[in-house]
Amino acid sequence: PAPAQRAPAPLPPGVNAAAEGAPILDAFRKEKNIAALITRVDDVYAERSAQLALEYTTDGGSRGWSNPDTGTTGTVRPTRTFQQADGTYCREYAHAIQVRQKNGGDVKAQAEAGGRFACRQPSARWKFLP
Repeated sequence: PAPAQRAPAPLPPGVNAAAEGAPILDAFRKEKNIAALITRVDDVYAERSAQLALEYTTDGGSRGWSNPDTGTTGTVRPTRTFQQADGTYCREYAHAIQVRQKNGGDVKAQAEAGGRFACRQPSARWKFLP
């Protein structure tokens, strides 16, 4: 990860680093115009890209993903890296999604979710916090 910024309370109130992880696209499953359009396979593409973005992309950079079967695309952009008191690295990130017609056609729906958090686990995987 990028160099950590020390902060006394890096996770905002209500965000629990010990919580069960959630699929990265769950933030968009609350959006009525997108929820029915995204698939579990979209989750797989988004997860792979997000793991790489959080591990290797500097704050402000981005990494895209695309599901060629559905036409859905997204971008994961880490915005802040910090270390918790217990030594765990966490990152704040934004995620944008566009649900398209298959083969890159018109956009059916799009949304962005900023202020999302993920923390690096001892296994070197990032856990997306609900």
